[in-house]
Amino acid sequence: MEETNPLTRAVVGTFQSTIQLTQQRSLVITGHIYSDDTKPEINERIDLYQDVLDRQFIRADILNKKAQVTAQLQGIEQFKQQLEDLKVRQHAVGTKKISSQEKLALQNGEQTIINAQKNIDRLEADIADAEKKLAA
Repeated sequence: MEETNPLTRAVVGTFQSTIQLTQQRSLVITGHIYSDDTKPEINERIDLYQDVLDRQFIRADILNKKAQVTAQLQGIEQFKQQLEDLKVRQHAVGTKKISSQEKLALQNGEQTIINAQKNIDRLEADIADAEKKLAA
């Protein structure tokens, strides 16, 4: 864009680019359209702002996925402890037997943990891909 006298350059419009990062967070960038802007200049400016918002979305997504990994790891540990407690109760003499639902949890426990770990692996792969995008 060539230099022009700012006194002869009038704002003839505005645009907003918005992105929702979380339920509580969003970003809005407002830009101006000037009387001497060409279509390519307007598109370039909007593209630039959208690239900024896309980067911020990736950053927020990484944080969200890391929190999911942490929660899932904690969930696996809690689930393992529950399974151990059920095994103790199942083999204890003189105590109330475990329910059919608890027996099912014991039977499917290993597969439940495997599935949770697969989900964690997918999340970690997504995080690595997103971090590569940020570094580029």
